[in-house]
Amino acid sequence: MFSTLDNAVTLVHAGGATDIGQWPRILLALSGLAAGFIFDIKNRKYMGIVMYCIMVLSTICVAILKFAGPFMAGLIVFYLSAGFFAVFFTSGFMEISSHMRIPELWAGMGRAVNNIAAAVIANFVLTLLSSDSNLAVIILVLVLFVTVSVVAVIYTFQKKTFMEQLITNAADVVDEKERLRKFSEVFSFTERESEVFNCLVNTEDSIQMIAEKLYVSRRTLERHISAIYEKTGVKSRVGLLNLYNK
Repeated sequence: MFSTLDNAVTLVHAGGATDIGQWPRILLALSGLAAGFIFDIKNRKYMGIVMYCIMVLSTICVAILKFAGPFMAGLIVFYLSAGFFAVFFTSGFMEISSHMRIPELWAGMGRAVNNIAAAVIANFVLTLLSSDSNLAVIILVLVLFVTVSVVAVIYTFQKKTFMEQLITNAADVVDEKERLRKFSEVFSFTERESEVFNCLVNTEDSIQMIAEKLYVSRRTLERHISAIYEKTGVKSRVGLLNLYNK
């Protein structure tokens, strides 16, 4: 929706009827700051509903600009919306980046997704906006509005489930680390033996794979395993696993 509004504003400006100038960029800066403060209220609780309201305004503005409404009104809404969209995409992906394998990649993915979406629909949208078919534009806007509304609802529920699962997984990791620490203390494992023990009971990796993961030779690893078996009184990996899960 924002990309469609962007294209509508660009077409009017490119036609030479109105010179946008520089002052609207002040609105962009102010809207970005406002979005930061508003989204931070109660840990981004209202971010979804705020963005939905911004989308509704964007939809209305596309219709206003297409039907020769006041360009200044559309321009103001466009630049006020721009800051919210930029902060939304950035903060949304940064929120989940810390839980991904490559945080640096996901942290900047928001703007990339926004730009990719804009590039994909740009040609089609510009063609429609440049045409004299008002009905086609209205249908396009309505289809986009309904589509984004459905996606927003799905996203909201999926995000909630995703974040709850992340929190649960994080809690499980903490509990497992504490359990491992206590077990290691009971049997007086060294730091390296604790690492080896963790690999033995929490993975299905082979001895060679564990050695490579811990950057030790197979012979050195086998000495650590023998020491662990001696301290725990077991004779196999299965016995060690059964002891740990008692």
